[in-house]
Amino acid sequence: MPYIRIMRVDHWFKNVFVLPGIVVALSSQESAEWSSLFQSFIIGLGLYALVSLPLVLSLAELWIAGCAYNIPPVRTKDVPSRRRYC
Repeated sequence: MPYIRIMRVDHWFKNVFVLPGIVVALSSQESAEWSSLFQSFIIGLGLYALVSLPLVLSLAELWIAGCAYNIPPVRTKDVPSRRRYC
């Protein structure tokens, strides 16, 4: 019986929120066109807007940060950090 409690079956419904991310990932592998990826992202945000506006704003902010980190010409990953470690 303790193994059933560890599985947390009552929390499995949250996996529904992973499905839009899987759809976007699979569609981006088929075609690397940014317009189709952007459309998929907008559709995903629209679906999440049905759940919560703060969730949509957080997801949009994380997506923009990820794009700024990885996509040229901004690509902040290549900018040296000013941190100094002692």
